[in-house]
Amino acid sequence: MIRRPPRSTPSNSSAASDVYKRQHQDNLIIEGHYADVVPDHLTSVFIILRTEPHILEKRLKEKKFSPSKILENIQSEILGACTSAALETHEREKIYEVDTSNSPVDETIKTIQFLIERKPPTNIGKINWMRKLEESNELLRYFP
Repeated sequence: MIRRPPRSTPSNSSAASDVYKRQHQDNLIIEGHYADVVPDHLTSVFIILRTEPHILEKRLKEKKFSPSKILENIQSEILGACTSAALETHEREKIYEVDTSNSPVDETIKTIQFLIERKPPTNIGKINWMRKLEESNELLRYFP
């Protein structure tokens, strides 16, 4: 399963859709916010696409999101809401986070394919926007 915050990809073509087109028919990729709906026993890999808050903010502004919706999405990304939801219903070993902030779609696709095929040890916790924003004294900008 691939899970990403809404509209986190820079274009209309999503990495998840592109991966789906390239996968063998025995694989099913579900894209969206379904962590609490799809039972764990039906998933072999759970991938969460993450985006650095400043970049997510720029993308959402370009898509004409309202200021309140932008803030809501950024706060969810900073708090790792998608990862938290996944951890509530899926085995930690199945869950991966992929930073899409500066990666072209083709690179993201390759990363996703690697995770699906190889299932390396989980990388949960390596992406920590809260720590990064706190270190740069920008955290309060998103939590007024």
